[in-house]
Amino acid sequence: MSAWNQDRDPDRWNVLCLDAAFPSGYPPGEEGARGPRSSSKPALGRKLPGRRSTVKRIFCRFFAIVSILSFFLPPLHAGMRASAPSSEAQKPTEAKKPEEVPPSPPDDLDAFIEEVLQTPIEEDLDTFIERVLDTARIFGKAERIVPELEGFEAFVESLLAEWKVPAAAVAVTWQGKVVHARGYGFRDLEARRPADADTLFAIGSITKSFTVTGLGMLADEGKLDWKKHVRDILPDFRLHDPIATRFMTPLDLVTHRSGLPRHDLVWYGASISRDELYEKLRYLEESEEFRSVWQYQNLMFMVAGRIAEKISGMRWEDFTRKRILEPLGMTHANFSVEEMAQGENCARPYTEIDGEVRRIPYRSASNVAPAGAINASVFEMIRYVRFHLDGGKWEGKRLLSENTARMMQTPQMVMPLPRSFEEVGHMSYGMGWMIATYRGNEIVQHGGGIDGFISLLTFLPQKDIGIIVLTNKSGNNPLPTILTFDVIDRLLGLEPIDWNERFRKRHEAGERAKKAAKKETGRVEGTSPSHPLEAYTGTYEHPAYGRVRITLSDGVLHFERYATKATLEHFHYDIFEIPKDPLDPLGEQQVTFFYDAQGHIDRLTIPLEPSVDPIEFRRVPDEAMKKRAFLERFVGTYQIMTQRIEIELREDGTLIAIVPGQPPYPLSPLREQTFQIGDLEGYTLEFRNDEAGEVVEAVFHQPNGTFVARRVTKAEE
Repeated sequence: MSAWNQDRDPDRWNVLCLDAAFPSGYPPGEEGARGPRSSSKPALGRKLPGRRSTVKRIFCRFFAIVSILSFFLPPLHAGMRASAPSSEAQKPTEAKKPEEVPPSPPDDLDAFIEEVLQTPIEEDLDTFIERVLDTARIFGKAERIVPELEGFEAFVESLLAEWKVPAAAVAVTWQGKVVHARGYGFRDLEARRPADADTLFAIGSITKSFTVTGLGMLADEGKLDWKKHVRDILPDFRLHDPIATRFMTPLDLVTHRSGLPRHDLVWYGASISRDELYEKLRYLEESEEFRSVWQYQNLMFMVAGRIAEKISGMRWEDFTRKRILEPLGMTHANFSVEEMAQGENCARPYTEIDGEVRRIPYRSASNVAPAGAINASVFEMIRYVRFHLDGGKWEGKRLLSENTARMMQTPQMVMPLPRSFEEVGHMSYGMGWMIATYRGNEIVQHGGGIDGFISLLTFLPQKDIGIIVLTNKSGNNPLPTILTFDVIDRLLGLEPIDWNERFRKRHEAGERAKKAAKKETGRVEGTSPSHPLEAYTGTYEHPAYGRVRITLSDGVLHFERYATKATLEHFHYDIFEIPKDPLDPLGEQQVTFFYDAQGHIDRLTIPLEPSVDPIEFRRVPDEAMKKRAFLERFVGTYQIMTQRIEIELREDGTLIAIVPGQPPYPLSPLREQTFQIGDLEGYTLEFRNDEAGEVVEAVFHQPNGTFVARRVTKAEE
């Protein structure tokens, strides 16, 4: 993906993601995601003279061997017991169960141990021990495969190298049991810390199905009606569209048919709370009529989470943990990247920039948490997959009614997206799930994408197959889809399709098209801004998208909005451009300035949501204009010919213009001594001073002309 908006992604299969997955790069010097090993032995740290060094080194090697083999010997023993004759073996079975292959140690155990012993043990024994245990656990879980998945591990490793993905974790459930759960690559590329089945990754928009599952549990208890109006539950719920405000239901919220486009840059990177975000919904323009078309929308899932909070009396996070995570034994999953980053076994986020993979900052989704904030491991996520495969049951206990589970997996809205491959049928959206067919088999799935992470959860209800793939690289990363299709082909015994080759050719074609295309900018050469640069400076505001601050330094305009801080480059006329930045969704966006009838720069627009008109930010007046001492200067009587106009200051600090025969007009500060008259477009009132600084005139600027009112002195009154 080369843009923050998933809807712009040419690889439409990855439209499943939460939101932004920005391209980034790879650490200099790395040869792919998995560089070739050096033929030389890794250094074991400084040599310490004498017998103690030798004893310590022997102890550490012994510790490593015992630790590693401890993960293999119990399964090997279990494998030998399973192969022994038994009377139970003669009993017929109702269905063929997947046959597990007993695990075996690495082919070259000595080379494997040598690979582990890379930490200078004399300098940092704790780190050395942690590395041994980490790697031993990886290899211990690596061998839990069935014959159908033989060769799968090597395939995953080759994909990691080709697509420069630092780490992936995969778990598979088939015919009632987990047949594969393993991590691959490095959860922390710089520290060379390997990933395993317990490594936490951000799952992004897969979180949406958790939110729907929680609401489904409330519906099963009779506490929620899917077709009840949202305003009956949340009386303060309000959208820009009054029809959607009045008739929106919880079912509408979780099926992406609100009429709103994504509007992701309202929340993405914004330092605002969930409550503040909820209040801003009323200022977001819709792009389609209510219930007319499917449009992916994160903000409505935030509202769905708020409904769960209102009914349960708990925070969405606490409710989800109590009702879903704890019963499923998902004890390590959490709801914030800040918490995940503090743990030992967590994946670091990466992305690709100019062909290099680089670590990037974690991206918080806390303000839209019910849409995409959960972090989890494949070891725990496969339990969640199994729970939905079994129609809402876990270990024999029903947590969600079968009716609600099936309702979630039933198409509610057609997804108007082109088919990417002939093997994949047209897609529809259920309730937190996407439904399609793959080679004639029904698949239910949802993906997730946030900075540095791409994931995909898939299950085949009729075939009892479930797959979860988590990776720690955003951008050019088709691994979750390739691995998912490959596993399905293997388990169903289908003629294999080289999905990697297909995605490789698609990527190469896209790269050739980019190089061949000559970008037509439409730029007009030789133009200049209409005003001195100083005139563009100030603060501009949109009630939902927040504030933009324009400053001037060293003859250059600077742009600031939340975390975005950039120099504005003049494009042409009164249009400026934010420079390209692969880690900033505002990179290459154009900022257009406008001026009013009096020639004052009063607003700017930025196309932050492509489905609606560019977002307009109005100039914010100086705070000094709101102070009572400043406003009192304008109070008095002003006269135009025979008509007198009163300017009054109310107790609440509002300046009022009273024109005979008309309702009072509130005067809103604009700039210097100019005020907006009520909500009348094009009507402003400017107060003027004499040489002594006393206010002597009120000038009314209107579409039909400019009218000057002289201030009446006390003697004239």
